[in-house]
Amino acid sequence: MRARTPLIISGPAEDSSEMYRKVNKIIPHLIRQEKEDSDTFTGEGHFSVDEKARQVNLTERGLVLIEELLVQEGIMDEGESLYSPNQHYADAPRYRRAARPCAVHPRR
Repeated sequence: MRARTPLIISGPAEDSSEMYRKVNKIIPHLIRQEKEDSDTFTGEGHFSVDEKARQVNLTERGLVLIEELLVQEGIMDEGESLYSPNQHYADAPRYRRAARPCAVHPRR
């Protein structure tokens, strides 16, 4: 049995379905890089898949493209980075799946 790290969600709930639709429109623009050229993921593709570790890693080109598309969709401001703390929508589906088995209730 795996240990689980609790997910604490605070703040008001917001309707983010429109945000998910905007982010999901970006995915078809990405091209898979078949082989990693180096540890820095420089190549022609936008992402590589490590099936053994079940991970997807962005290449430098992929990071630049995604940031440009997020700006076009109005999700990010010009000059902002995908790694800014307020850019959490990319991880939302993973956290949503992790949160399904538990419910978080406010203390009384």
